[in-house]
Amino acid sequence: CAPGRVFSDGKFALVRTRGDKILGYVLAGGTLLKFEGQELASSNAGPVFLVNDGQRVELNGPQGARVKAEALGAATQILCNHQPLKTQIQGRALQIAIPVLPKTWKISFSQDDTVCTVTGDGPQPLKIRAPKVINCIVNGVSRYFSRAPGGYIYPKLDVTVPAWGSDPPE
Repeated sequence: CAPGRVFSDGKFALVRTRGDKILGYVLAGGTLLKFEGQELASSNAGPVFLVNDGQRVELNGPQGARVKAEALGAATQILCNHQPLKTQIQGRALQIAIPVLPKTWKISFSQDDTVCTVTGDGPQPLKIRAPKVINCIVNGVSRYFSRAPGGYIYPKLDVTVPAWGSDPPE
């Protein structure tokens, strides 16, 4: 689209059109996206990363945030913080409440103890006794982890900032 037709406070924003029809949009690291004065996406609690291609919506944002997003026909396929989510439609807009995870961790293992699945948002650093684990999935995302003496692992929970250097203390 032509310069000046898109307004956003995000680090990156994109609106895909064909003629006068909006086909999709992206808002990265922002709370507001407008196209020709029409609000396409907004968040009430901090920056979000939102992709709507007209088929599916993918949203990552802070827990508890409420996000309003133009549906573009994508109302049936929504991933929120890497998890499928059901939402409300109000007019042509999706009303998405980003879930607040419990303040505890729920940990389960595959039958052969090589895959560890973790859900929740408990105390950090997350330390798990898992000497055989080769894959650790936290809240739907496969995570890198470091090993510690005694068969413990420490999954890397922050995927936005590369963590280089020493591992968490025991």
